[in-house]
Formats: sequence, structure tokens, C-alpha cells
Amino acid sequence: MKDAELGAYCGVILIYYARADEGGSLVVPRERVDKILSLAIGQPLSPEVANFAIRMLNQCNISYVEDDPVTGTYVGISARSFDAFVEGVVQDQKRYNGIIESALDPNDGINDAESLSYNYLDKYNKYPALRRYVQFGDEWIKELLQKLKSGYAEGGIVPASDRLVSVNDNDPKVAEIRDAARELRTALEISNDLGRMNAEQVQVAVDEVRKIEVTFQSKTIRASAAYRMASDSLSWIAREAGGAVVGTAALALLALIAKFLGF
Repeated sequence: MKDAELGAYCGVILIYYARADEGGSLVVPRERVDKILSLAIGQPLSPEVANFAIRMLNQCNISYVEDDPVTGTYVGISARSFDAFVEGVVQDQKRYNGIIESALDPNDGINDAESLSYNYLDKYNKYPALRRYVQFGDEWIKELLQKLKSGYAEGGIVPASDRLVSVNDNDPKVAEIRDAARELRTALEISNDLGRMNAEQVQVAVDEVRKIEVTFQSKTIRASAAYRMASDSLSWIAREAGGAVVGTAALALLALIAKFLGF
């Protein structure tokens, strides 16, 4: 799912939370918006998703953003603003229909109606997630939250590169990566088959492979960051070592990591 599509869903989730609040509003520091949405979805989100959600709500006059030099940026979303938006949509639709109904020729009426702009109705039609929430209400949001959480669990909502991956000590694939990384580091330290690598390059390579080992000792890793680090280091080792033992071992380790992370 693209950031824009997920961001629109997150925007309506924020409206739902504001309407569910006893005071009918949600006023929070900007950085908390990301946390609220991450908890709702069940996984961390990229900043672009939350930014899109807020932009959508701002465009619809459902939210506002205030900057303070001391306390920072705050985001406010209210049920009253949402209700005003829905009423604006209703009035725009009445205006659109009225132009068509009053025309002697229906085709002329449609052309006249289409030539005008409708601030609320245009936004309503622009964002399908917002339209569905207006149409189907809170029950739709509850179902949406369940689906999004389920989708994250299956890796179907965001690309593999943006997912967090659990590193289970009992997973044979994890054990294989750890063993291969340790063997590569040992080979770099004691092998004479190093291709074109000089002593300084070997020491750097040992340090970088050790970082890969540390990464895969963590309980949870971010796939994109882990793969980017491993790919940069291991591709460099393979390139410098050429067909040497450590070069082949580096590529084999990278293949294991790519498979585990879903690349």
C-alpha cells in the first residue's frame, strides 16, 4: 500500500479518535501523531504517512496546525469540524443537483454543474477513505483497524523494506546468518586468501561484519536499514576480494540476509 493511500486511512482514524473523545477533539503535539497511528495500526509508520494524513485533514478544514516557539507544533482535530465538513458536502451536492434539475436540457445542466468548483464535494470525492467513513461510519473504522493490523502481520500493508522483522533465536534462518557472519569474520582475520584486500581494508571489513553480527543479535530489526548496511559492506568485500574465499563467503551471507528479510 502506498504512503498516500495509507495516509488517507490514517487521517480518518484520527477523526475517529477525535470523535470518540469525551470532549470531541484531539489536540496533541505533532510527534505524538506518529505514535498514536503506530499504536492503532500495530507497527511503526514512516513520517510521510502521518504527514499525508494531516495534510488531507487540513485541506478539508477538519484539522489545524499551530506552531509555538516554546512548546513546538500541535495538531488539533475536532468532531465539530468533521461535522461541518460533512454538512458542506451535503450542501455542495444539493447545489450540484439543483443546477442540473433546473436546466431545461439535462445535458446543459450537467455541463453547467461540472463547470463550477465545489470545495467540500471535491475533497470528498478526492479521498475514497474519507468518503467511505462518511458513508459507513464508526463500524467501518473498527473493521479497517482490524484489517490494517492483520495486514501488517502478514506483511501486506507496507513493502518489506519498511517492515520491522523479529529476529527469533530459535529460527534456523537466523542461526544460519549468525554462523555465516561469524565464519566470514574469522576468515577475514586468519585467511591468506583475501584477493586484493590490504591489511587496512581487512580490518575495516572485520569491523563491519561484526556490526552485522550485532544487528542480528537484536530482537527486532528494520528490514531496510539492516539490508542496506549488509549490502553495502558485503558487496564491497566481495568486490575487493574478487574470487577469493572471503569474497564468495560475503556474497553467500548477503544472499542469506536478503532471503530472510524478503528482498
